[in-house]
Amino acid sequence: FSRWHHNFPFSTYDHYAIENINCSNLHGGVGWWFHSGTECAHVQLNGRLPTHTDGLVPLNTGILWIGWRTDRHYSFQHVRMLIQPKFKRHRRRRR
Repeated sequence: FSRWHHNFPFSTYDHYAIENINCSNLHGGVGWWFHSGTECAHVQLNGRLPTHTDGLVPLNTGILWIGWRTDRHYSFQHVRMLIQPKFKRHRRRRR
């Protein structure tokens, strides 16, 4: 995902790793690798689903990806994260 979040700790509504800022509560109570400062997230795939068909949600509470779409009121309808190992291990064949 975004380099903005690289090497930042995972935070939730009841455990925030960044001092004095509970970014999870600012973003609807979801867990994510939040950044410090006034902008907590540029990417948030754990956001709440929009209830309106136009995809609009309260500011920063939806499924957002700044850079893909810069409107922080727009939420994607769904996302899918596919994770694979950085290096594939070769498995030995059984005889």
